[in-house]
Amino acid sequence: MALNILQVIFGLSAIPPCFFMLIEKEHISSNGRLIDFIPQNSIFEVALALTGLAIVICGLLQLKARTAYAIFNILLGFVITVLSALITVQIIRTGYFDIPTLHIFGLMLLACSFGIISVALVQLKARFNDPAQESEQLPENAGL
Repeated sequence: MALNILQVIFGLSAIPPCFFMLIEKEHISSNGRLIDFIPQNSIFEVALALTGLAIVICGLLQLKARTAYAIFNILLGFVITVLSALITVQIIRTGYFDIPTLHIFGLMLLACSFGIISVALVQLKARFNDPAQESEQLPENAGL
């Protein structure tokens, strides 16, 4: 259950870096900075890549514990990691990334993070509706 809650937290934490990454890169292309305290490198992309790695690790732990739908978390976390790493390498290497392509990748990253949140919530709901837990609680309730 703790891994499911961590998946929700990691899914939620992937949304702000992606959002600010898209806004920041759009404003940088027009010679303006929206956020002054963050350097003009790829900090948001690195944060997304690390979040994706954390999601993959949690998914692998869920797979080891035989949690349902763990493979979806692994795949979505892997997509977040790969896309973020691709954007990071391109920006570090050339200092530029095509804004329309970045928006497509950003929307894909947002979709993956919402997918992770949805899968984790389904896993939590399945955990709460587990028939094994209900059968364990029945004798306690029967005595009341």
